[in-house]
Amino acid sequence: MAQQAVNLTVEVFVTLRQNSTGAEVTFRDEVAVESLDESPWMFNYEEGNWSCDCNRVLDWERAGGDMSAVDEGTDGVCLQGDHGTGQFSALIKDANGKKLFGDGYFL
Repeated sequence: MAQQAVNLTVEVFVTLRQNSTGAEVTFRDEVAVESLDESPWMFNYEEGNWSCDCNRVLDWERAGGDMSAVDEGTDGVCLQGDHGTGQFSALIKDANGKKLFGDGYFL
């Protein structure tokens, strides 16, 4: 019998900071873990899809961030500056408040 993969996730809290204004939004997310004894997988925020402005702006808007100061054309377009050097910096904490990842302003 083939072994089925188990998809484990843990709850994290993501704070996005709009670097030009200092405004911040925080929202709940779930990230994958290999086992409940290991740290959550931060690849998507470090180097993957959620590391650049074109995707961070989507979470910014969904979390109620003010879109009036967002650079025009960001939605769906990767602008210069990713990994916290562009419009948004990210901070990720676990449910206990332990910092798991931070870039840009949150380094």
